[in-house]
Amino acid sequence: LHPPSTYIQACRRRLSTARRASMSGTSELVKPLADAGVASNVIRILEEQRIDGADAINDLDANDWVRLYELGIKVGDKAAIQQVARKLREPTKFLVAPASLKFNLLAYAIGIVWAAPGVAIGAINTFGPFPADRELDTVGSSLLLVVLPGALYQVFATIVIESFRTYFSTDVLQQRSVGISLREAQRSNLANMAIVAALLLTVIIAMVQADSPLEGTGSNAALLAQYYMLFLVTSMVPLFGAIVMSSLLLLYIEPLDDSAAIAFIGPFMDYFGEPIISVLVGVFNFVPALSLWIYGAYGFGAGLLASLSTVLLMRKVCLTQLYLAAWENPELDSEVRKQRHGEVALDTQNACCERLFTCVMCCPTKT
Repeated sequence: LHPPSTYIQACRRRLSTARRASMSGTSELVKPLADAGVASNVIRILEEQRIDGADAINDLDANDWVRLYELGIKVGDKAAIQQVARKLREPTKFLVAPASLKFNLLAYAIGIVWAAPGVAIGAINTFGPFPADRELDTVGSSLLLVVLPGALYQVFATIVIESFRTYFSTDVLQQRSVGISLREAQRSNLANMAIVAALLLTVIIAMVQADSPLEGTGSNAALLAQYYMLFLVTSMVPLFGAIVMSSLLLLYIEPLDDSAAIAFIGPFMDYFGEPIISVLVGVFNFVPALSLWIYGAYGFGAGLLASLSTVLLMRKVCLTQLYLAAWENPELDSEVRKQRHGEVALDTQNACCERLFTCVMCCPTKT
């Protein structure tokens, strides 16, 4: 999934001229001056005088211009040179990615699918055979209606985490800039994910220990109350895992230098991506639990509105992730990008990134 190619090309054209010039070893003024129609001999004079940027032109005083006139620059050339310098000093205009219909439809579909169980349970609680005052008092009904579906749902959540953790870890690093420290990048990512997971966990633990959504109106053993707790537990477990895994990885990567950190990250690349997907799964279970609480406390109407809000929230989260994953670093040339795409595809199949980081160690200037 990628944004339209025209947007990618426009982003690449927005690269700073100075950045490109520093990579090629030429003055940032050469191409803009040539495009403005300035004669090649004038450009050569500026290069010989080491006037290689907009700041250098703006710093020229009257005596400097007199000296340049003596070397062959004309008054008309001065006006063109100063105009080019002003344009180079103008702030960069940022381009907003165009909306993608495919991304929006996919994000809405994910939101609807994840919010549907809450709507179904809320409807059963209000209109179905398991109202708030009916307890699931028999072992058979509890096993059939709560334990078995709940166990399958938790297995599904675990499969989602296990399946996407390598994707998230490689996707975050795939567009990394040349020369970036992987050790510092991963340390920052782990610390941020641990903080976010801890903040969410404090709220979820409070909800687990607080009153049931059917307190005063029904039984804590009713179907809605049971699934309310199921969503909270399914949200709590991956968040605990995100905190513990982030802490352990930080403990082991902290005493390493950049080279040793690369060797350490490679075989455990899937572990470095797990806190990210764990936080997302935690959010995706926390919000339906909140909707169920509203169903139980305020009725079906308010609960349905909460579920619609859940769809919009999940759509926003998924859409943001899709756009971020589709972004390409315009500072990377096509050779490096193609090489990284191939490496990530291979590493995802093997659930290991030794090949990727072996390339980083052998060719640090390219990756």
